Amino acid sequence: MAQVWQIDFQSDPGGMYHSVAPVTCKHDLGDGGCWNPFQVAASRTVEHVHVDPVVGDLADSRGDATGVALAILGRVRAYNDPLVRVGGADSLNAALGDHITFGHHAASDALEFVFTHLPPGTYRLEVYANPTEHRPPRGFRVIVGARSADVAPTFAGAETMVLHDRDTRVATPEDACGALEGIAVDNTGTLRGRFEKIGGDPSIAAIRLSRR
Repeated sequence: MAQVWQIDFQSDPGGMYHSVAPVTCKHDLGDGGCWNPFQVAASRTVEHVHVDPVVGDLADSRGDATGVALAILGRVRAYNDPLVRVGGADSLNAALGDHITFGHHAASDALEFVFTHLPPGTYRLEVYANPTEHRPPRGFRVIVGARSADVAPTFAGAETMVLHDRDTRVATPEDACGALEGIAVDNTGTLRGRFEKIGGDPSIAAIRLSRR
């Protein structure tokens, strides 16, 4: 069975756009339902950023402590969104409405990310964007070594719901995900990569990292 780490990016209650209290997803994708909150305070002004946030001692999806840590290197902003209420805490959408963002206002144009204390092995990295249709778009690119994937919501199978008092299309989680396969982690236990903007409001909602 794969060992999986699941990270739900979310911020505190309050902030802009009538943000709601954070909900950490409990959705079980077949590997166990434990998600780790990566929680920073909601951005209350366009200049409100967090520099190099880190979450440590991540549990795997079975709830076992592992000592793995994730650092996001750069200046990020953070939001909660009413979408966290869609489907309840057992829905994957509970992980996707709230997000950190970069590439505009006082945030960095690109971010690095670093996992540390991983066991050696071969990994699959899944990164999810906030799936709501938005202007400017929420897309971004994830890069690890020579591998890259666009994480840009598409809306062929989207549902429509009312968000912020207007009809908004919401992509399925699969249509808001980019994945990289075959990432080797050696005895240093470090996996390093980069996020680059391809939309005007790149919004990182969740990460799943699995060791096969």
